[in-house]
Amino acid sequence: ILFWIAWDILFLAMDAGEGVALWAHLAGFAVGFAVAAACALKKLIRPTEDEETLFQVLGGLRRR
Repeated sequence: ILFWIAWDILFLAMDAGEGVALWAHLAGFAVGFAVAAACALKKLIRPTEDEETLFQVLGGLRRR
C-alpha cells in the first residue's frame, strides 16, 4: 500500500496520467485508514491474540 501511495504521489508530482484517478486513490486510502483507526479506537474491531495493532507497533517504536 505504501508503494502504491508513493506511486500516486510521484505521478501527481510529475503531472502524469489522469489526476482524478490518482486523487481518488489517495482519498480512498486516507478515508479507509481513518475509518479503520476510528473503529479500532472504539474497539469495534479487535486484533486476535497473536496480532499487534498499529497503535501498539508505533507506541513500541517510541520507547526504543
